[in-house]
Amino acid sequence: MEDNKNNEVNEVKEESKFDFLNKVVIPTVKPSKGEMRVTKAQPTKADIRVYLKDGRVFINQELVDELKMYEIADDSKGIDIWTTLDWGGYYPKEKPAVMLASFIKKHTKDGAVSKIGLVVTNRKIEGNRIPKPEAGLSPSFGKELLDMYFSTYVATEDDTDVEVWKEKLQKEGIYYIDLVIDKDIEVGTSDGIVYVPKKITRGKDKGQARYVRRENVQVFLVKKYENE
Repeated sequence: MEDNKNNEVNEVKEESKFDFLNKVVIPTVKPSKGEMRVTKAQPTKADIRVYLKDGRVFINQELVDELKMYEIADDSKGIDIWTTLDWGGYYPKEKPAVMLASFIKKHTKDGAVSKIGLVVTNRKIEGNRIPKPEAGLSPSFGKELLDMYFSTYVATEDDTDVEVWKEKLQKEGIYYIDLVIDKDIEVGTSDGIVYVPKKITRGKDKGQARYVRRENVQVFLVKKYENE
């Protein structure tokens, strides 16, 4: 009988166009200045689902549990997501734009952490205003996510209007975009410090990016999930 080892098949990992991200290191430089009725909204394979009509966001239950998003705990986390289009000199200009994510602790020894993109605050939990993951998260950041996704992965010289794109998809029977946070593709940081761009939503500087410092974080690729 032949040795079992002779029957083993060595799997070759398929190369990805995003593999270069594993070699990118972020420098620590502080910057200068037709409707569908929803019956089961949470994705079961993708990590994040964003509805085109209103931007409401639903998180995979396994990720909700992993991050303890709906708990009041010292290690409860939210999710920051951004696009390298808003990242200025942090990202190699010759590389294709991508979306990135980090898991951010909601509280530190200094108190509550502000401006996390997808987060369930302790105040909301205590007030029972968002009691269940099935209810989804506020659409305000979801609309930003759709803008990020469109500008990063979809927009072309001939296709520049996110609202036209959303309307077209819905007419085709597509009502949401599913995203996955790929933990196999991590962007390196020199010391765990990242300055995350946050779009200003009102006032004279509306649309411009300001940066929020995040410490002791990992940065992962965010891409569209195709199979659900």
